[in-house]
Amino acid sequence: KAAAASPPPQLSAAARKRRAKEAGEEYTPTKKKKKKKKSSSSSSSSKSKRKNTTPIYINLEQCKYQSVADCAEGQGWALCEDDDGLDWNVYWTDTSVSAQRVMRLAKHQKINHFPGMRAITHKVPLAKNMMRMVRAFPAEYAHVPKSWALPTEQKLFRKKFSTKTGQAFSKKTYILKPDHACQGKGIVMCRTWDQVNAALAGVGPGETMVAQEYVTDPLLIDGHKFDLRVYALVLSVDPLRIMLYDDGLVRICAVKYKNPTAKAVREGIDRTAHLTNYAVNKRHEAFEFNDSVEASGVGNKRTIRWFRSWLEEKGHDSVAAWTRVADLVNRTLLAIQPQLQHTYRTVIPDPEDVGFSCFELLGFDVMFRKDLSPVLVEVNHSPSLTCDTPLDRDVKYGLLSEIMKLVKVSSGDRRREQARTAAGAQSRLYASSRPNAESSEREHILRDNAAATRLRKRRSYEQRVSKNFHLIMPTDEAVAWAARKEMAWAASKEMAFPDPTAPSTSPGVVGGGAGCVGEGKGGERMNGGRIDGGGDGGSKHARALVPPEAQAPAPAPAPRVVRKKKAPPQILPDASILTDGGAK
Repeated sequence: KAAAASPPPQLSAAARKRRAKEAGEEYTPTKKKKKKKKSSSSSSSSKSKRKNTTPIYINLEQCKYQSVADCAEGQGWALCEDDDGLDWNVYWTDTSVSAQRVMRLAKHQKINHFPGMRAITHKVPLAKNMMRMVRAFPAEYAHVPKSWALPTEQKLFRKKFSTKTGQAFSKKTYILKPDHACQGKGIVMCRTWDQVNAALAGVGPGETMVAQEYVTDPLLIDGHKFDLRVYALVLSVDPLRIMLYDDGLVRICAVKYKNPTAKAVREGIDRTAHLTNYAVNKRHEAFEFNDSVEASGVGNKRTIRWFRSWLEEKGHDSVAAWTRVADLVNRTLLAIQPQLQHTYRTVIPDPEDVGFSCFELLGFDVMFRKDLSPVLVEVNHSPSLTCDTPLDRDVKYGLLSEIMKLVKVSSGDRRREQARTAAGAQSRLYASSRPNAESSEREHILRDNAAATRLRKRRSYEQRVSKNFHLIMPTDEAVAWAARKEMAWAASKEMAFPDPTAPSTSPGVVGGGAGCVGEGKGGERMNGGRIDGGGDGGSKHARALVPPEAQAPAPAPAPRVVRKKKAPPQILPDASILTDGGAK
């Protein structure tokens, strides 16, 4: 009964055919059911759903700007904080980061600051580094005003004032700024040494200040002093890659500019006429806000694009002026690039890291003299991203959205990193316990090739994504200089392969060129009377490949110099020293 109740077993096509033949019946094969193919649209949508299951997380625990959160959500990123316990992809903070924090980064994580950038984002280190470059390259760093770090360079700064009267020589005006202050806090102007001492007395213990020559011939807009807030994005410090944003802000003082006199400095200057900080001027009754993006040429805050068109209207070359601004940004960062590179490679020693684990948005404050030569005022490591007006929103939202694209973060970074880690562990498991020099060199070459490929893909991605950002470092001149240096190094290492028919330029090389004949297999090299074979039988054909008239004649042997031995000094008797009563 159990056997009868059980369903008949499924027979193969050959078994059914045999049974039908035994029973004298006609065999009819059964048709196979075809599986329905999914449409390309449904398959692509399912793939996209699988790819987008893991979002990109940005940690905003220490970021106060709503504009960053809005732009991140506009890119499809998910917001998180430290308490959420999520494995974030990007960490955005308003403060500088320590080396220990960068050391804890996973390979798929990025942070918006470089360790060591304090060397230019604080006023005193900026003054020291810039003046060091001014002493070495005065023409290239003419955009840096003369500066002194106080109180460490107080004696040098004291020499700019008369020892009797205390007045400044040449009637110059100096501006003093606290190192850690921002938004124009603690800034004073002085023309006597007593005023300098009063400013230093107002600084807390252990705090420092920077003193600079005040620019008394600034370029004015309708009689008002102004400066530019220039945005530069540092994508890498090893190699150094800098991108400059084509737009920015023009901050104009609320009160018309007047040349500071000794009486005005003594009685107290009008800060709204000499300081371009937005926090200083926005509360003045004469300050005019911009209420429309279309009217970018109205108000005390305007755009750099408007400024460039204003320069053209005044008969100036705006392209040349903007190029000088780009040079200023490049030279400022080049001054500290070696220490930035050293710090980065110290905290991230991974040889597979190509240098893009950090990125940083810097705000350069730049003003112009009357001759359109730029002047570096300061560098901000966390420029304000507050959007008080529609003009701010238009400039800063476009800036942040493009930065988040250029950072190049994807949800698959975490998965690829896990696969790469597993593959590396497996290769180490099956690798030889004692790797020889050949295998180590092979791994080094493969690693370099992979890094070069990733860097090449990154460059093409930047060119495809960037709209208002443009690469200013490395420049074409820097690339050409590096190529020349590499060719010179290759020539010094005899890695170049010239025409084998050309006469040899170095003694001891048979066959000309770099000692390589027959595609690098068989050149023979003579070193001090010893002959080293060059490869698989190519050395015996070395002279056969070169015609006799093209072969360099063997150098004549140098004549042997036989030096005569010096005769030992002759010791005369005492009687022969004196003759006729005199000394000989």
